[in-house]
Amino acid sequence: MVVEVVRRDGRREVIVVGGESEGGSEVDGGSDLATLWFLRILAGVFANVTAGAGIGFILKDTGGTDRGQTHVFGATNLFHGSGCGNRVHAIGLGSSSVPPSRSDYRLLEEFARLDTSYRLDEGVYSIFHSIMYTADVDRVVCEVGFYWRVCDSDGVLRTLLVDRTVFSSCVSLNPGDVIGVTYRFRV
Repeated sequence: MVVEVVRRDGRREVIVVGGESEGGSEVDGGSDLATLWFLRILAGVFANVTAGAGIGFILKDTGGTDRGQTHVFGATNLFHGSGCGNRVHAIGLGSSSVPPSRSDYRLLEEFARLDTSYRLDEGVYSIFHSIMYTADVDRVVCEVGFYWRVCDSDGVLRTLLVDRTVFSSCVSLNPGDVIGVTYRFRV
């Protein structure tokens, strides 16, 4: 995850959470067809999709003919459904510095939740979800969370917390400061 803060005076601060500098790891995606298709399947799971819409991909078969593959289309099932409403994922911002736990189901002191912009980049084998938030008052950001919106088996749109990350050092924002958060899913 990358968090970028732009101060009113134009100064920029970048925080990388995960990756090797934070004790996590990143693995470069391969250039094989199986990895590309795994990315496309994940894109179907993590795509922002409005009700009744779909996300698809074009590929060439062994004979060179273009073939379409749709991964999300108006059905009401957990992973690929948008029939229950707009399945647009969100990122939340909060001020709690309590360490994350396995039982977290929401941010502890959430003050903002914004729908993400979504981007699939097959060139770098990555899916991106991003938000930009402009502080309206003094804020302290200590936690961020990724919310996944899915249709359940009854056709009801549900919101699930997939990730809650607490920063080792909180980020203070003054009115007018902008914080951007990007989750990168990489295969």
